Amino acid sequence: MLLPVLVLIAIIGGYWIAGRILRPIRKISDATAQIEQGNDLKKRIELGNGNDELYQLADAINAMIDRLDQSFETEKRFVSDASHELRTPVSVITAQCEYSLEKPRSEEEYVQALTVIRRQAGKMGKMIAQMLEFTRLEMKSDRYTKAPLNFSELITLTCLDFQYIHEKNIQLECHVEPDIVISGNYELLQRLANNLISNAYRYGKENGHINVTVQRKETQVSFSVTDDGIGIAPEEQEKIFMRFYQAERSRTGEGSGLGLSLAKEIALFHQGSLTVESILEEGSRFEVILPIK
Repeated sequence: MLLPVLVLIAIIGGYWIAGRILRPIRKISDATAQIEQGNDLKKRIELGNGNDELYQLADAINAMIDRLDQSFETEKRFVSDASHELRTPVSVITAQCEYSLEKPRSEEEYVQALTVIRRQAGKMGKMIAQMLEFTRLEMKSDRYTKAPLNFSELITLTCLDFQYIHEKNIQLECHVEPDIVISGNYELLQRLANNLISNAYRYGKENGHINVTVQRKETQVSFSVTDDGIGIAPEEQEKIFMRFYQAERSRTGEGSGLGLSLAKEIALFHQGSLTVESILEEGSRFEVILPIK
């Protein structure tokens, strides 16, 4: 007489246990189906707390969706930035071509038009290269490997290259503490130094000075570039690290507005930071802090 009761209890218990076991699988299945149908990469699988294989699977799927979401957002941002920033040079090139083809022109006019087209094409090429570089850094591309390098030597060689420029009769002084070795990517760190020093030349004053220093600070290295140029207004000092932002006083048409944002991204890629201190008409000081490993 007890056997049917025990069988019934076993069936109910087994069904209940199976339901509890399969509930996380059903949640994973429902969540992935909703993501697929709605193309919503912001949605995540919520299983609560747990340590078994199903919870680990959910965490792995969430991590994969995070990476996909980041990739799509980066791609959308790149397309938006490219379409916005390339509109002007494309319009200028189109206008010059239409002007040249409208009727026969003199040789001087053709040369002038081609010079404008070449300048705008060069600007476009530089801008596209910088945007691609920025995107690779945001995606933490494996293209950039880190290795031990002599940071003191890198900055010293960069300063030597710039000392031959003599632009605006600006004097460049370099004070580098020797033999500071860090883990980093030589190409990226060289670009970081080039961006900061070239900016100091670009916005420096005639007969001005640029001071480059590298010194050890316990477990970190400080790399700073100080100039006595036009300076940056307080309300613009945070904005200058935004992509394509150019302060009103620095709109010369030469820059793309990507140099400082790329420099900051390179510092972040090396687990470091980039900050600025500036006073209008007195100059600016950019400082990069990098870990010594």
